[in-house]
Amino acid sequence: MGHDELDRVRVSAGTASVLGLSPITSFDEPTCAYVMIGERCAHDCAFCAQARSSAAPNDRLSRVTWPEFPADDLAQALGAAAGDGRVQRACAQVVGAPGAFERSIAAVKLLRSAVGPSVPVSVSYSATARIEQVAALMEAGAEKVALPIDACNEQLYRSIKGGHDMSRALSLIRECARRFPERISTHLIAGLGETEEEIISLASSMYQQGVTVGLFAFTPLPGTRLAQRQPPDLNSYRRIQLVCYLLKRVFLDKAAEGPPDLRFSLGRLSGIALRRPAEETAGLSGEAFQTSGCPGCNRPYYNERPGQIPYNYPRPLTPSEVDDALTMALDGVELDRVGLAQTESANIERRSAR
Repeated sequence: MGHDELDRVRVSAGTASVLGLSPITSFDEPTCAYVMIGERCAHDCAFCAQARSSAAPNDRLSRVTWPEFPADDLAQALGAAAGDGRVQRACAQVVGAPGAFERSIAAVKLLRSAVGPSVPVSVSYSATARIEQVAALMEAGAEKVALPIDACNEQLYRSIKGGHDMSRALSLIRECARRFPERISTHLIAGLGETEEEIISLASSMYQQGVTVGLFAFTPLPGTRLAQRQPPDLNSYRRIQLVCYLLKRVFLDKAAEGPPDLRFSLGRLSGIALRRPAEETAGLSGEAFQTSGCPGCNRPYYNERPGQIPYNYPRPLTPSEVDDALTMALDGVELDRVGLAQTESANIERRSAR
């Protein structure tokens, strides 16, 4: 299927604004052009507006609306936006409907030809994919392929992701990360019922494999099976963001001496030991609390409404926002430079000597 067979394509409302396809104005504009491929997924993720059992409108994904435009109009507008620097990346969000793979190949080719060689293209596909499909998406022009895990323990994964097997998804990501270094990403959703220790441990495993992590806050959506569940506590989310940032610096950015020593109490982060002074590693610039994932992706209002304190800031933080975010992240957390691991080891030795 060639890209000319995609007659019409849905784009996020913010993308439509940035590309000049819609008169909607945004408080914070997306730096990535997002398109949605397909409707009404064959899978049944409990949090998703596009799930098989969802009663949410067809033009929703998370809390974002996705108006539809002719593919030719999109390509022309996207080419102009890429040319003058209004978008830093283009990304296809693939809904697992029948024919999804063929349409995703067509979408990647459409985006690749529209943005030119200087703007990277990503595609978010299913972690139930085959490695041959991931390879084909890259051959079509995707710089990165996201294989979302979403739920962070086996029990949650099975119940929330429609009975799918988490070990199979992790195996696919591991093999893809080995075969396509630095080209695989995943999504983790905080607030589905996991502990902070579980999501941080899974994020750490991904980073150690060279996999980029996009961290999301669970968003309750009308019409979905989890519509009545509450979003995650903001302080808890800030703790997860901070630790994920520190782990990313170590394993992906290679910018630190070694991973922080972490301590948990009943699944909650209770202590961090840094190997360098906090001002060097603790995200005091606020970068820890900005949207994570592929470079150039900021996903404004994906998890919150305008006017709310964002879970993921789509822009650099102000100094007061940095102070507030760090205060939340370090609430009830011991910050130590000596090394919690060494302290724990000493404690164990003392107890053994008694």
